[in-house]
Amino acid sequence: MTIQTDSTPLEAPKDHESCNVFKIFKLIAEKDHIEIVKKNINPVVTVMDMLKLNYLN
Repeated sequence: MTIQTDSTPLEAPKDHESCNVFKIFKLIAEKDHIEIVKKNINPVVTVMDMLKLNYLN
């Protein structure tokens, strides 16, 4: 399985609404966790960030 992303470096800010990884995260996350990620991930969302929130375990 692959998730299409753009060539923006991981450490560079991304728009939450255009990030495919974040779109998938929104499908499985609770609303309060979505807000935490929006505020604290600067706004880069990675699979590792989701693992830290125990959504992919």
